[in-house]
Amino acid sequence: MGGDELKYSGGIHREGRGGIIGQGRQRSILSFKIFTMRRIDLIRKVSARTGIPQRDVSLVVDALFEEMKNSLANKEEIQIRGFGSFRVVKMKPRKARIIKTGQEIIIPQRFTVKFKPSKNLSIKGG
Repeated sequence: MGGDELKYSGGIHREGRGGIIGQGRQRSILSFKIFTMRRIDLIRKVSARTGIPQRDVSLVVDALFEEMKNSLANKEEIQIRGFGSFRVVKMKPRKARIIKTGQEIIIPQRFTVKFKPSKNLSIKGG
């Protein structure tokens, strides 16, 4: 399985043919690596930090996400001080072209979620 070992704050990842061995997901963009925290990674980290069993943390995380989804489905804004805010925005209809056929189509209006980080949220580069 050899491969490069990548260190980050959450542990060591080994890059191999089958992907990453260890916690999280990873993908390359240009010359740097990005690690994606999955739901289970979040649960494990919160459990380790607080000493609360993973099954209990899982219930809280699921309830939190469910409440966030419900609020956004009702087009309510979610503000989490020190982290950021989520809001639903309407995307206007737009024209697009099918590359294979060259046919022009209209993409109807839709709603999407936008995230705006708090000024206090600092992302440290490596």
